[in-house]
Amino acid sequence: ILLFFFFSEQWYVKKLLIEAYLNSAEMKAPPGIIVMPVTGKRKIDGIGFFDSNWNPLSQTPKYGQTLNIRINTISMLGETLRVSLWERDTFSDTGHDPTENTNIWGSERTFKVQNPNGRVEFPLRLDPAWAILADKGMWDVEGSEHEFYLLVKGAGAQTKYSVQRSVKNEEIASQP
Repeated sequence: ILLFFFFSEQWYVKKLLIEAYLNSAEMKAPPGIIVMPVTGKRKIDGIGFFDSNWNPLSQTPKYGQTLNIRINTISMLGETLRVSLWERDTFSDTGHDPTENTNIWGSERTFKVQNPNGRVEFPLRLDPAWAILADKGMWDVEGSEHEFYLLVKGAGAQTKYSVQRSVKNEEIASQP
């Protein structure tokens, strides 16, 4: 019999006793087995954009709003992620292209994976000054939308491009 157990990152490299019983544990070992979970392949598993209350976005955001970003990782607890923000300037989505797309932040920001569930979360204010940078692309029209994406890199893990997020080329006076 081959058994697979999956544990959250907080249990890695700790000895755990696994017991099988019908009603209550009669003994601590045997019939239990001692296991020591190890990390699997490191992976950036996904990137999510949320409103200021951590709800999925229901409307296209505007400049001046603050979004919450969540990056999900697997087996990367304690590692540092390098994150950069880009505006997509190409007509077709061919992935990350630093020669064609506009780097909005100018340099990478770093975030350490400290949450035992492998999440990195941070607020992202849609700075109205980004609209000026984004309008330099040949496909951008005043009053239209700009498409942004996060580029996330981790040591030994795959690079992950977020789902592109459109932002209305409008500014709000205050956060709703």
